[in-house]
Amino acid sequence: MKTAWFWIVVLVAGLLQACTPLQNILLASDERIDRLVTAQEYGQALAMLEMLPQEGPGAARAKERKRRQIEALMADYERRALADARRNQAKGQLADALALLDLAARRVPNSAKLQEARTALQTQQTARAREIDERILIADTEGLLRQVPLLAERIQIKSDGADGADVRRRMKQTNALLKSSRSKLMECGTRALDGGRLDRAEKCLTLARRIEDTPDVAQAIARLNDQKAARTKQARAKKQRTEEAQRRKESEQLVEQLHEALAAAELTRAQQILSQLDSLGVKSDELVGLRQALNSAIAAKVEELLEQGNALYRDEKVQEAKTTWEAALTLDPLNERIQASIERANTVLKALQELQQKSALP
Repeated sequence: MKTAWFWIVVLVAGLLQACTPLQNILLASDERIDRLVTAQEYGQALAMLEMLPQEGPGAARAKERKRRQIEALMADYERRALADARRNQAKGQLADALALLDLAARRVPNSAKLQEARTALQTQQTARAREIDERILIADTEGLLRQVPLLAERIQIKSDGADGADVRRRMKQTNALLKSSRSKLMECGTRALDGGRLDRAEKCLTLARRIEDTPDVAQAIARLNDQKAARTKQARAKKQRTEEAQRRKESEQLVEQLHEALAAAELTRAQQILSQLDSLGVKSDELVGLRQALNSAIAAKVEELLEQGNALYRDEKVQEAKTTWEAALTLDPLNERIQASIERANTVLKALQELQQKSALP
């Protein structure tokens, strides 16, 4: 009888051990879920919520309401974590930003936004760390290269004794360090070339050539010069395209202004605009038509002003006639008829002035 009870107990214990989800369900409770939410462990809280038994429609609605509350808190936490990480990133505190994202990713599992931000941050972190390592390499190499001639001079001055041996040993160590740095500088230069960072590539490759000028350095520097020439050509072409676009935009605006000036019969302004278009080298069928329209309008206006001046002159209003002819001359500076009329008016005005002066004498 004891043996039978023993095996029954063993069987029940085995069943309980195999059914750990059942144990978790029994352990799950609203109180434990609330503690996890308070600790901002939202992923664990949602997982435990799923373990709660669902009995009746009321329990199902309560469970769904609880899920929405947790998900809302989790979304708010995710936004704040991303904002805090971006602030640290902007300050250059990349390690702190990454730690924040790691913590948030644990609390909000399967978050695409957090994973995307973390991947971008790691990429920036790697690039920034490599950039600083390259700067350290350049600084160390420059320091070693400055030491070499000083050590050589020191050996020439006094190479015997313990201090002389010390200097020679230091010279050997310096040369060994430079040899090691050269391979790193070549890697730096090649990597910078591949990434289009020509200033960094030039710095690394120039230092490598100072250590030892070999064919591989010469080849890399030739490649650097080709890229620099190509970039200069691209910059020049881009500048030219920008200038052409600017000229095109300016010419379009001037053509529009020319239309407006012609419509308003502002012929002097239209002439000035046309002169600006000529200086820009603008040529088009539209501009040819506008020029013809302007010339016709000027010719008509000049004739009108000439007739007005002649009428004023006949009425012995010489000064008014001269002013009218001068207005015509601004539109057509080479018109000989206008020039002759103004000259005639000047002669008459001068004669009148002389007569007035004589009549004023006692």
